Formats: sequence, C-alpha cells, structure tokens
Amino acid sequence: MFLLLLANFFNPDISSWVKNKLNISTNSELNPYYKKMVVVHQRMDGSIREGSIFFLGDSITQSLNVNSVTNQGINYGIGGDTTFGLLNRIKYYNSLNKADKILVAIGINDFIFNRTSKEIIENYEKIFELLPKDKKVFINSVLPVTYQYTENSDKITIKQIVELNHELKKFCSLKPNCEFINSYGLFADSAGFLKKSYDTGDGIHLNTEGYNLLIKILKVKIN
Repeated sequence: MFLLLLANFFNPDISSWVKNKLNISTNSELNPYYKKMVVVHQRMDGSIREGSIFFLGDSITQSLNVNSVTNQGINYGIGGDTTFGLLNRIKYYNSLNKADKILVAIGINDFIFNRTSKEIIENYEKIFELLPKDKKVFINSVLPVTYQYTENSDKITIKQIVELNHELKKFCSLKPNCEFINSYGLFADSAGFLKKSYDTGDGIHLNTEGYNLLIKILKVKIN
C-alpha cells in the first residue's frame, strides 16, 4: 500500500491534485524570487497608512504603476505568483486591516502548475477567508494571451482562461463585498486572444499601451 501511494505521489496528475489539497507546493512555485519579494513586502507593511488601496497579484500587477490608478495604491504583486503563493503570503500583510479597498488579480500561472479552474477557485475561497470581511474587494479577470503563446504552450489555453473568468465572476457574485471587473474583453481580439497592440512580444505580458488601458479600466472601477 505504501509503495502504491508513493508511486501515485510522483504521478504528475495525481500528485498535483494531492499537493493542492494538502497545501503543498513545488519548490519552483515558492521560489527564491518569491521569498525575496515577500521579505520586501514585510518591510513595507509596517508603514502602510490608513485608507490604502491594495493590489494583490502576479507580474501583471507587479509591473502596474498603481499610483496612476490611485495615489493611495500599495503594490503587492509578485511576478510568477499563483493563488497558492498569494494564499501563503497574505498572513504577512497585517496592513490589509487598514485598507480602503483591495484588488485581487491572479490565477493564470496556476495553469502552469496543472491546477484546474475548480482548484483555483478553491484557493480563492481560502484567500477570501483571510481577507478582512469589512473591506471592498475587486477581482480583476485573467487577461488573454496571444495565439502564438498558446501555440507554444501546452499549459495555458484561451478556453481555460474563459472558463476561469466565468467561475471567478460567479464566485465573486456570491460574496457581498466583491465586485468582478471583466477586463478580458477589452484586451481580446475577435478570436479571444490578446491583441498584438497590447503585447510586449512574449504573448502574455502587457506593453505600455496595454497598461494604459488597464489603468483606465481600474481608475473607473476603483475610485
């Protein structure tokens, strides 16, 4: 029995499911860069002022000039992060209790670690359990990637992104303090892929024009 369990643990499909259920992550998910950024955030956290607006997310958030969205913005984005990573670092952010509003924008990197939309939503549920209950929370939709990106990736598809956004919208609708921001459609072409005019060239990250659009969207919703 032990040998059978051990063999299944190293089966990629089974081990991914088990690790997610037990909150066990691979070393590459909580990598040295992630840990370094968490330390940086901890140093910042003690000096956060009352009424700040927090941006929690991955590389799309980390590269966002939050001061162009609001002069009360605090950027807690980490490149490459996942819902698992965010779940594991929220405990260090005591200043979230000082927040006026909180924006969460994360999920696409979870696909790289073989999580399903259902598992990502389960992590969102755990994240919301840790967020202050009296704060307004926004969930920004996962943005599209280019056709070329999906051609070169066996992990991320437009179908997955659309399905996740559908589930995120439904999840948010069940939370009294949550508002879903559907940015996806404004970045997508007629086929649902990221417009080339917003692409840095790697198929997944935003260029300046893309960020200007995102800033415009968030300013309207958050302020």
